[in-house]
Amino acid sequence: MKQEINLYLEQFRPKPIPFPAKRVFGIAALCLVVILAATAAQWYHTQTLATQQQHWQEQRAAAEQKVAEYTKLYPAPITDKGLAGRINMMGNTTIYQERLLAELEIARDHQSRFSQKLAAIARQTVPNVWLTNIYFYDAGVQLALQGKTSQTSQPPVLLSALSREAVLQGYRFDNFRMQQDETNPKVTLFRVGTPRTSSLTTVAAPEIPAIPQLGVRP
Repeated sequence: MKQEINLYLEQFRPKPIPFPAKRVFGIAALCLVVILAATAAQWYHTQTLATQQQHWQEQRAAAEQKVAEYTKLYPAPITDKGLAGRINMMGNTTIYQERLLAELEIARDHQSRFSQKLAAIARQTVPNVWLTNIYFYDAGVQLALQGKTSQTSQPPVLLSALSREAVLQGYRFDNFRMQQDETNPKVTLFRVGTPRTSSLTTVAAPEIPAIPQLGVRP
């Protein structure tokens, strides 16, 4: 038995989904709010970027202005072709001054030692011995003594006394000569000195008066 269904009947037709007006308006309003919020966010972001860009441009302009001002105040250095030569000359001058100071220090030390050596020689009291000349050579490195004596055995006594002085202990009096005075046969002339003084030319000098500690002239 066959049954036939009429799809055109009211009960078989699809029923329309009802959309109330309030719901439609609500959805439309919500979409509008979302669009407005997105637009506002985009506008705010654009304004922030514009503000930052303007701020950076102002900073750049201020920096360029500062550079221009500093360029005027401090112009680029001009190459000095003679600067290297002057620096070299100053270096040489400094070296010369340092050497000069060193030489002055040595000279001052030698002067102090010179006074000490003279004092050591003056302290010696040897009977019948009179020193007439004292010579220092090579800034005090070499020493020579000239004198007179009435007893030929006394100059070695003087040398022995000088060798006991601390300031004169570095001297070796290897050069020793004696000869009779042509003007007074009772007097013997002597000269003692360090080894190198034998080849040095003695400069004529006034005779030194007799020192009381060294004896009395005959």
